[in-house]
Amino acid sequence: MQARLVKFGEIEVKGKRYTHDVVIEGGKVRKRKKGPSRQFREKFGHTPLSAEEEIPWGGKRLLVGTGAHGALPVMDEVQAEAKRRGIEAPLCSRTAAGNFDGAVAFQDWGATLFFVGRLAFRRRDSELMKALLYGLFVWFPVESLFSAYFRVWFNVGVDVAVLAVLSLPLIITIRLLDETKA
Repeated sequence: MQARLVKFGEIEVKGKRYTHDVVIEGGKVRKRKKGPSRQFREKFGHTPLSAEEEIPWGGKRLLVGTGAHGALPVMDEVQAEAKRRGIEAPLCSRTAAGNFDGAVAFQDWGATLFFVGRLAFRRRDSELMKALLYGLFVWFPVESLFSAYFRVWFNVGVDVAVLAVLSLPLIITIRLLDETKA
């Protein structure tokens, strides 16, 4: 089923636009009934998703969209109930659900890494490689922290793997170049 964020406060599902929270179950779209969760509003500053709402527990996966900015609080009881029922329940902010801005930023970052790395290796410039390495060690931990904050665990894993794959050759090459200069 196709669902996309049109703008803040508006979602489109199967070509129809909605300006309220929705629940999709079995291909049918209905308005989210927040009433049972309003009692927790004070604690979270905005009505969270609580286990007391009518949550569609019938499938193998419960996808919870946390809004345009990932601000919808999801109470721990919801995650615990999903786990108890053996249901996968990932939380997806706009970015996790496929915001193309993130993809473009990643492509730009990847292109920068490619060209700077290529230049550094062609010139055998250990100083440029060090700058690239420092950039990696600043960027990836920051990105991973934000991904962890929004519970996008897959991205955290990818960041750790990419950091290892990119930094190890740089560290080895920098050491070899510094040894040959000495």
